[in-house]
Amino acid sequence: MPLPVPISVPLDLVLQNAVQLVFGALFFASGLVACSLYLLRPKKTDPTALYFGVGALLYGLRLIFELSLLSVAFPQFPRILLIRAITLVVGIPFVLFFGSTFGRSYPWVTRAFVTAQVLLAVAGTLALVFGWPRQPITILNSIIGVSLVVVYVGLSFSAGVVVDREVRVLRLG
Repeated sequence: MPLPVPISVPLDLVLQNAVQLVFGALFFASGLVACSLYLLRPKKTDPTALYFGVGALLYGLRLIFELSLLSVAFPQFPRILLIRAITLVVGIPFVLFFGSTFGRSYPWVTRAFVTAQVLLAVAGTLALVFGWPRQPITILNSIIGVSLVVVYVGLSFSAGVVVDREVRVLRLG
């Protein structure tokens, strides 16, 4: 069996991608830890850690797939398609995470954001499959993402939110 040809990647490209690689690996690792902790719990009544874990895993993968280093090292790897696919669904676990922490008193807000994210993911998938323009999907995704942060930060300081340890930590963050 022939030995694989070593990959030659310029050092400056590695250095340019180092910070993003580190952050991608950190997000991915924190997602693995959160999912593992959730799965190791005897009582799986609160899925908050699972939501965070899946979201962090997906976001870390997307950061890694966005590396230009990856396209040089593995030119046949379908990274652009994977980046687009992850971008379409990564918001869903994060909406569920924020909803399970800040939005417990306002479940309709979480349902509205999940519905918007799912519809956007379906529309984006159709755009990917049929080659339709992705610009409107990208703009809507950004609007939903910013709205999500603004609404849940506002909810975190509203009178109806139970202020437990998780909420205090997230407020501080």
